[in-house]
Amino acid sequence: VVPALMVALESSASDDVTRARALNGLTGILSIRSKELLPYIIPRLIEAPITSNHAKALGSIAGVTGGTIHFHFNSIIPALMNDLANQSDDDTDREGDVRECVRSLFENADEAGVNWLVSEIASKSSSDKAEMRRESCWMLETVIVERKFFQARRCI
Repeated sequence: VVPALMVALESSASDDVTRARALNGLTGILSIRSKELLPYIIPRLIEAPITSNHAKALGSIAGVTGGTIHFHFNSIIPALMNDLANQSDDDTDREGDVRECVRSLFENADEAGVNWLVSEIASKSSSDKAEMRRESCWMLETVIVERKFFQARRCI
């Protein structure tokens, strides 16, 4: 089932309804079996360049796999950071989708995953590329904002 859902999600010829159904099915399955399936799904979603569909899917997946997705931050965060650092100015829609994906990941990471998240982002802050350092700082700021918002929302 999962390979068929991934094909439907990735197909550029399929319509938005088909993609939405595939994503709904994928998140339903991942809410139950994320530990077994994330190693198969994550590499496909973070292939460079990250498409808008993949960014949206990764953001949605983060919502149902918050307790297990942090095991994959060592591959997800560098891929997202590289993609953001190498964005062209004419692709602002895709950049917006990738940034929204990052926010969703950070908001949905469970307490155990936040340490992994900050560690992975901080490791990139000393890069020799200015774009990587800029994106690392943006991600650190986003972690703080999203986690603060998450904590405030939980208290209400």
